[in-house]
Amino acid sequence: MDSWVLTTFLILTCYMLIHSGAAYLRRELKSKATGHRERK
Repeated sequence: MDSWVLTTFLILTCYMLIHSGAAYLRRELKSKATGHRERK
């Protein structure tokens, strides 16, 4: 197996995980700031 393919795959996976995690955290912080009781 080519090492550069593995490296690229790992970098892409890490990038996607960090991106989705940051978006999720931002959404959670926003909902906490507005208040959970107002939503439900």
